[in-house]
Amino acid sequence: MPGLSRRAIITGVSAIGAASSLAGCASRSTDVDPAYLRQAVQYDTSEAPGTIVVDPSNHYLYHAQEGGRAVRYGVGVGGEGFGWSGVATVHNKQEWPDWYPTKEILARKPEIRSAMRLSGRAFPRVAFE
Repeated sequence: MPGLSRRAIITGVSAIGAASSLAGCASRSTDVDPAYLRQAVQYDTSEAPGTIVVDPSNHYLYHAQEGGRAVRYGVGVGGEGFGWSGVATVHNKQEWPDWYPTKEILARKPEIRSAMRLSGRAFPRVAFE
C-alpha cells in the first residue's frame, strides 16, 4: 500500500471541506414554507408576458410568462402595499438596489438600528431578485 504524502492529505481534507460547505448551497432552508419558494405555476391572466403582478393578501408575486404560465415567488408586503391597487410602471431598474428604512419604520421598529450597527454600515443593503 503506497504511503500518503502530506500534500495528498491536505488536498483530500480541503476537497472534503469544500464539498461539505457547497452541499449547503443546494439545500433549502427548513424555515421557509415550501409554498413560498420560487416555482413555475399555471397562471391565467390577461397581462402581457413579462408583467409583474403582486397579490399582497396571499403574499405572492407572479412574473407572467407565455402560455398561461408564471413564475411565482413568495414575498413580504409592507402595510402600504395592502392599501394600494392599480397599475404602475417601473422606471428605474438596478441590479443591486439599496434600501433604507424610513424614519417611520425606525420609530416603529427601533431594533433595526442595532442590526444596522452590527452590519458595520450606516444602512443595511437589501438585494431584490
